[in-house]
Amino acid sequence: MLESNLGVSLLRRTTRRVTLTAQGREYFNQCREPLTLLEEAERVLTRAQKRPEGLLRITVPVILSQEPFFNFMSAFMKDHARIRVELVVTNLLLDLIAENIDVAIASESCKIPTSSPGGSAQAFITSWPLRNT
Repeated sequence: MLESNLGVSLLRRTTRRVTLTAQGREYFNQCREPLTLLEEAERVLTRAQKRPEGLLRITVPVILSQEPFFNFMSAFMKDHARIRVELVVTNLLLDLIAENIDVAIASESCKIPTSSPGGSAQAFITSWPLRNT
């Protein structure tokens, strides 16, 4: 289809091989740099999409507001520099949806309310102490 659009033969075809014609080689050489730039642009976009970014709102009970947890959060933030963390430290039961909380770390006995009827929230539940692994 490309050859018919251009009106030239780009490839020399035999039963044993396919090679570029002189026009095909020139066309390839002219297209190589723009294609390389397009591929690089795609790689940049793909990498940007794979890196987490944005605001992450986390709520934790007061008991976690100690050095081991802050060390964990500090390491997380270094590893994910494009994520901004807003930490809500409270023993109050928050409505995770109404408060726009993304992650809740709570004790096992904690019930997590939501503002949606019959709604539920997903939460990462851990028990103290957090361990560095």
